[in-house]
Formats: sequence, C-alpha cells, structure tokens
Amino acid sequence: MIFYVHGFNSGAGSSSGRLLARQLGVEVHPLEYSSDGMFADNFESLKQQVNTHGDGFDVLVGTSMGGFYALMLSQAMLTPCVAFNPVVEPRRQLRQFLGRNVNFVTQKAYDFTEGMLDSYPERVADPGNNVPVQVYVSETDELLQGNAELVRAIFPDCTVTRTSHRIGDFSPYLATIRSFENFLGVHPDSND
Repeated sequence: MIFYVHGFNSGAGSSSGRLLARQLGVEVHPLEYSSDGMFADNFESLKQQVNTHGDGFDVLVGTSMGGFYALMLSQAMLTPCVAFNPVVEPRRQLRQFLGRNVNFVTQKAYDFTEGMLDSYPERVADPGNNVPVQVYVSETDELLQGNAELVRAIFPDCTVTRTSHRIGDFSPYLATIRSFENFLGVHPDSND
C-alpha cells in the first residue's frame, strides 16, 4: 500500500494526494495530521493510521511538511519513503507560519502558536541505512527558500530539481515510488 502525507495547512483530501493516486493508477491511502496539533500527537496518530491500514508492503510519500513526517515515520517504522521538498528543520522553517492560518482543504482558520512550533524537533531524524529513502528537493522552491542546501546536508544523495514547491506532476517519480514498493513486497499490479 502507498501512503501519502500532505503538506502543512492541507489535509487528507489534498489535490496533490489525488494527483499521485491518479498518476500511479492505484489506491493511495491519505494520512492525516493536524497542522494546529502538537508534533508528538500528530506523529502517534500517523503511526496508528499506517498500522491500521498497512499490510507490511508500504511506501510513504510526502510533500513539504508531509515529507518531514514521512521521513520521520520511515525511520521509526523501517518503511521506504519518497519525500518531495521536505521540511527538514521544522522549528526554523515553520516559523513563517506563526499566527493566523487557513487550511487549504477545510477552509478552517486557526492560530499556529509558539508552543506548537516548539513541540517539533530541531531537525528531521537521521535517515540511517535501514530502508530506502529518496528525497527530491527543488533549488527554486519559492516557499522554502534555501531548502536545497539544508536537505543536501542531511541527505547528500538527494536529487535536486528545479520545480516549484508544490508538485504539479508526479510522473517523473513514479518508477522510484513503485520500485520502493517492490522493496518489501509485490507491486499491486503483479500477478504474484
């Protein structure tokens, strides 16, 4: 099963998650966290969602803040991960969102507070060598400026792109996602 983790100020019904499912041609299970929640609560909720729906042949895909969570889950659950323009230093990179925000999916307004920001770790967990991880980061990211340098410091084997922050076409990355799914199991399209 392929899981998709949405970005900050988004939700399980995000257009990026729907686009990924459409382009893959298979079911993609959206995971949900609350942008106005505390990191530990969100992380535990995401782990429970994977455990509830996982069949042992999982790939995590995440964009932006969802990339951060996907990378953290990958390390904790030993699950392959593909992350796009991930937040890697949340306390620093999410600071721009302090104050009033509106969720793109639900249109719900909320306040992102210092307490919420401080609940996050300083940086993403060290990926280690336990499972395959592929990180794509744009050197022209308009939202997370300078993110390519931060990502390269943690993931020296990342692939640098020239896309916008929001991924408008997953087709160049589908083979990688499918190969990671095959790392632990059989692709759903297989007859095995």
